[in-house]
Amino acid sequence: MSEFEQAIEDPTLRALVALAERDFRGDAAGATASVSGAMSVTGVVAEPALRPADAGFALVEAINAALDAAEAATLRAAEADPNLAAPLKAVLAGGELDAVAAAGGVDLTREFEGTSGEAVVRVSGRTRRVTSVYVYTVDDASLADVVIAANRALASAALGRDGAVGLDEQFNATLSRLDEKMTALEGRLDAVDESLDRILRDLG
Repeated sequence: MSEFEQAIEDPTLRALVALAERDFRGDAAGATASVSGAMSVTGVVAEPALRPADAGFALVEAINAALDAAEAATLRAAEADPNLAAPLKAVLAGGELDAVAAAGGVDLTREFEGTSGEAVVRVSGRTRRVTSVYVYTVDDASLADVVIAANRALASAALGRDGAVGLDEQFNATLSRLDEKMTALEGRLDAVDESLDRILRDLG
């Protein structure tokens, strides 16, 4: 159990947070995918011997199987709290999102696209499931791009707008910016330390 989970007092919410940190696996002929309980794709694998088109079909099946497993586990966990189960089911079924989308003039019946490198992934706005995966090569770099593209497409489908970025990608980008700022700050502090050392030597 993570420190974050331990800090949450409500047992149902704590269980959902733990669920969000778990990975769920989906398998297809020649491909495997993992999805977190937060419905974010965390990894994909495809046999290098597959043709790119066949790998794309297999990845669609594997990612959707993993999404189904994550969603089913979330619903099972929510059953422990009737107050939480009803709205969560509505969101997962699309009811709440459809109502919000209709009010805002967003068309969730269409597909949303995510890209990264040469990978292109499309997700149905209605079902929030992958409808197609396009890769030009079946290698580690392309499969890493599939993960990024899939999460961008899923985020766009969930929000009902193109160009959305997954939470994991946003978090990683924020951490990267923070690391850059900390590195720059450390450099300035080192310069200050050197100046103080020179002053102390001169005084001595």
